[in-house]
Amino acid sequence: MTAQAASPSELPFLTWTELQEVNIVQYHCCQSKDEKLRLIEEWLELDSSSSQTAILTNLYYHAFQWAGKQSYNAAQLSTLFSIIRQLHAQCISTHLNNLEEMMTTLRGSITLHSVEKPPVSIEIYSVQESKALFNYLLDTYFRHYKLYKYAFTPKVY
Repeated sequence: MTAQAASPSELPFLTWTELQEVNIVQYHCCQSKDEKLRLIEEWLELDSSSSQTAILTNLYYHAFQWAGKQSYNAAQLSTLFSIIRQLHAQCISTHLNNLEEMMTTLRGSITLHSVEKPPVSIEIYSVQESKALFNYLLDTYFRHYKLYKYAFTPKVY
């Protein structure tokens, strides 16, 4: 049996849930890629000796680099971070293929943050930005879905 994906109205607003504006300012103040990676590692509370740490910190680093090219503001960056974190948590929640549920959740999360319709949704991203974000995650995270699944899902023997 397949788990039902949450409808957009059941999804939580993700802006400022994990990163606050001060975190975004800290990130922008970092001078080098290594500083930014260490900061992301701190946010995620990861063990720097783990091989998974490098994978995750690079995922977020490159997402933030892409977002910078899109001229994202702090609220958009905070939301992006939380969307990716939610997406990754769902990916590794089971060893089964849950790609369809993940796509549904991603569409719901982006829609929830791209339409101004209080209290159901809020507009953090414009329609064009939401399409670009969906395409970015499709081209990056989902392109490497099986690799993330393999690297992070506990093995069943």
